[in-house]
Amino acid sequence: MYRLFGLLNLDKAFQHYLSAKQLNDDAHDWQKDLTNGHATSVVTRILASYGQAYNPSEMQKLQKIFWHEVIVDVCKEINDHIIKARAAIRDFGPIDNVDFFTKLIEPQAASAEKALFEREQSLAFLTTFTDKKS
Repeated sequence: MYRLFGLLNLDKAFQHYLSAKQLNDDAHDWQKDLTNGHATSVVTRILASYGQAYNPSEMQKLQKIFWHEVIVDVCKEINDHIIKARAAIRDFGPIDNVDFFTKLIEPQAASAEKALFEREQSLAFLTTFTDKKS
């Protein structure tokens, strides 16, 4: 029974890791996916916020929606999956050395953190830049 419990946690950890990784990939590739007609989670969130049919000439508006609205929710969802994957790893039981799984998960967490940091820096720069123009 103990071994089965560990395998279920392993399954949970991988599910959350793969969800975080996919969201991370979608956040990085959303412009290419949108251009190629791929309706990823990130693309559909951007288009839902945009509120109209995709128009390639409106890419700047879509980028603004991504950086001002969508990226925050996507990173939160990535972090939620990371927290759940870490919890499942802690509860593995039959596996003593979980370094392999940790090495899979941590780059996803770091990437989400970096995206939010870069977003904050960009928004601060834009605020400073627009304040100086006024």
